[in-house]
Amino acid sequence: MSVESVTAVETLLDAQGEVREYQIKPCLEAQAEMQMAVALGVQAVKRSAKARSARLKEVQARLAAGTYAQDSMAIAQKLLEIE
Repeated sequence: MSVESVTAVETLLDAQGEVREYQIKPCLEAQAEMQMAVALGVQAVKRSAKARSARLKEVQARLAAGTYAQDSMAIAQKLLEIE
């Protein structure tokens, strides 16, 4: 879906109780901001995926070498933070 296709429709009742629909199209500046936000989001996802992949490879190598040790206290603290 492109930004140009995004529209909002709002239904309102006027003073006589009649339903009126208003279609609101985003202005060019808002479209540019939305496109920039989407582009930044895509970049962030790509960076986090690369970092996750690198971390996963590191942990797999440590597991294979037998040097990986879990910190049970740190795991417990993270679990408490989730709640």
